[in-house]
Amino acid sequence: MLAQQGDTPNGGAGTAPCAADRCLLDVIDFLPDATLVVDSEGRVVAWNRAIEEMTGIARETMIGQSDYAYAIPFYGDRRPILVDLVGHEHPGLEENRYDFARRHGTTLEAEAFAPALREGRGAHLWGAASPFLDSEGRPAGAIESVRDITDRKHIEDERALLLAAMEQSPDGLLLVNTADTILYVNNALEKLCGYARSELLGQRTAKLTGSLGAALPDEMRLAIRNGERWSGELDVRTGKGQLIAAEWSWAPMRDASGNIVGSVWSARDRSAERKLENRLRQAGKMEAVGRLAGGIAHDFNNLLGAIRGYTELVLFSFAATDPRREDLGQVLRASDRAAELTSQLLAFGRRQVLQPRVVDPARVVEEIVPLLRRLLGEDITLSVAAARDLWHVMADPGQLEQVIVNLAVNARDAMPAGGRLAVSLDNVVLDAVFAVDHPEVAPGPYVALVVSDTGVGMDADTLSHAFEPFFTTKGPGAGTGLGLASVYGIVKQSGGFVYVRSQRSGGTTFTIYLPRVNAPTEHARRADVAETMPRGSGTVLLAEDDLAVRELVLRILAPLGYAVIVAGNASEALTLAAESEQSIDLLITDVVMPDLRGPALATRLRSGQADLRVLLMSGYAEDGLLTRGELDSGVAFLAKPFTAAELARRVHEALKR
Repeated sequence: MLAQQGDTPNGGAGTAPCAADRCLLDVIDFLPDATLVVDSEGRVVAWNRAIEEMTGIARETMIGQSDYAYAIPFYGDRRPILVDLVGHEHPGLEENRYDFARRHGTTLEAEAFAPALREGRGAHLWGAASPFLDSEGRPAGAIESVRDITDRKHIEDERALLLAAMEQSPDGLLLVNTADTILYVNNALEKLCGYARSELLGQRTAKLTGSLGAALPDEMRLAIRNGERWSGELDVRTGKGQLIAAEWSWAPMRDASGNIVGSVWSARDRSAERKLENRLRQAGKMEAVGRLAGGIAHDFNNLLGAIRGYTELVLFSFAATDPRREDLGQVLRASDRAAELTSQLLAFGRRQVLQPRVVDPARVVEEIVPLLRRLLGEDITLSVAAARDLWHVMADPGQLEQVIVNLAVNARDAMPAGGRLAVSLDNVVLDAVFAVDHPEVAPGPYVALVVSDTGVGMDADTLSHAFEPFFTTKGPGAGTGLGLASVYGIVKQSGGFVYVRSQRSGGTTFTIYLPRVNAPTEHARRADVAETMPRGSGTVLLAEDDLAVRELVLRILAPLGYAVIVAGNASEALTLAAESEQSIDLLITDVVMPDLRGPALATRLRSGQADLRVLLMSGYAEDGLLTRGELDSGVAFLAKPFTAAELARRVHEALKR
């Protein structure tokens, strides 16, 4: 049994320790843990420096004390720490502790938090009690140790917090050692790559980035070799073998000495972003091609107008029995086909002049069903369905019919052995979630027009070019590749959106969204199809920058009784109007001219002559002009290319207003 530490011959507390006991006491005194030893009576026989430092109580105060409960304040109480660590109450403390030790035959240890040790400082503590027995197996005493593990607990808490943050990170994370072995994988990376964590730990990074590590980009390999940060795109190979576009970042992990001990990899799935980028890139390409197509078609319309107009003038000069009339008729028919192609180009480029009005799309579809049945033939079943109380839309009914016809013809050609074509109309509300995947769409109410067939379908490559002009999978002479292009342009110019889903042998579905309009439907104006060329009188000021068109208009109108003043541009027209001795009855002007646009010219002239009649001519709608069919009073419109009869009738009507 150890003698009581600190006993001295003149202290009267007991005998001085022997040399062996003194050696053992010195060892206990220098232990780093706060340590005390009690005898079988529960009296303190050793109280080392560390416990003095922890409790602030000198050993002289504690040696020989049988009640040391107050020495280590715990939970605001004065019970020994091991009471709470082991779970025993104060009465019979030593007996319970020893009995517990005998039953378990092992050292007792536990952890707890002490709100106040010294100076009110809280600490995380670890405690242990090891009983020792005498030669007869009776309790001889116990050694108890307490360790302040606050710093360790803080490190563990920080590590747990960091681990939780890594696990909750939306980016995929993995830690890799210098041997390129994966040490850690978080939840996001598991979801991204489609592997379970257990399938990746211990594996090489090539399992994710490709079949070979050599496939890594040169700049990444160089950054890894030099211990520099790197970021870029790499495909992630999923557990199912699928490659997913991902944005990766790489950074070295260094120890306290600055040596690289591994690396941190982070990955973010960019599949959705890449899809949006491709969609926006495709939209930009379509816009650029549309502008080009619209510009070409505008100039081509002027040429077609001249070709057709002069052909008509020559045709009118021949007798009805003249065989040359048939040759000229072929020219006119060819120009009509060319005008059709030009119209489709303008539709694709969203430069076509539309005459929209509020319509019931179900009524438009209903009226065109007989034509669709004739187009499809007997081997294709047509079904049409429309929701009750279908909303109205703003559209040019003729162009909307053209959209449906083009889709039906496209479907018919995709079902050479027959099949089914379904046309449906429904009210839908596109929300913000839909707009995230379709950035060109504004959330709100739409009418959805769905045209679906059971045809051969399209593969991914064909699908990506579906709306491009002159792209066709049909043989030579079987198609111009402008049908779907014009569908795209008409829908976009009408403020809507069109999407297509298709797969080989799985059919094709076109979905068109047209914005809802809260207004009653409007009745269409009756089209005048008469081929007469009425005569008239009055002074006409013609402003047209294309020489062929100017000459054609003059050749048509002069013989009909009109006095025509010809100007090559807006500036010349203003000068001639100011110098004219006759009052100008009608201004005929091209919408797009190099010096001043036609509508602006009309405004200038009408400021001095309010009753001036105006006839605008154009081959396409520029900058939204006339796309909603809104014309001022006294202003009429004539689309290019026009026939001689159309020009004569429009001039006659304009002057009668």
